[in-house]
Amino acid sequence: MLTIANKLGLDTIIEDSRLNQSKSLRQSLIDSIKREIKVITERNTLELQTKESGKLETNRFYRQSHKDKSKAIVAVKYKNKMFGFGETINRYKPQYFSCDYNVESVINLLNTLKEHLESLNDDNEMFNVK
Repeated sequence: MLTIANKLGLDTIIEDSRLNQSKSLRQSLIDSIKREIKVITERNTLELQTKESGKLETNRFYRQSHKDKSKAIVAVKYKNKMFGFGETINRYKPQYFSCDYNVESVINLLNTLKEHLESLNDDNEMFNVK
């Protein structure tokens, strides 16, 4: 790129695109929860869908508990990883939010989490994720 820029008399600049995020982590989490609520509302079911490739979709915020089939376990995800709300997540034995395994309960739980995040400032220590 530098060669063609010099040849054409153009200026170049190197900049780390990851440092200049257009959205804060807080807003990204809120938007992510809103998308999840929208998907659940449109489907009106908690059953996982099959992708066009034939693979079962597994990257939702919720799943049915293995211990108690009447319960849903819910985790907010950020960049495909569980967001710990300021706490470190034990990857092999994570702590989930829990509610009844039905659309209304999962949406209510997600709305509660979204409203909590909306009540915080972007500089809250919870968002100091490295």
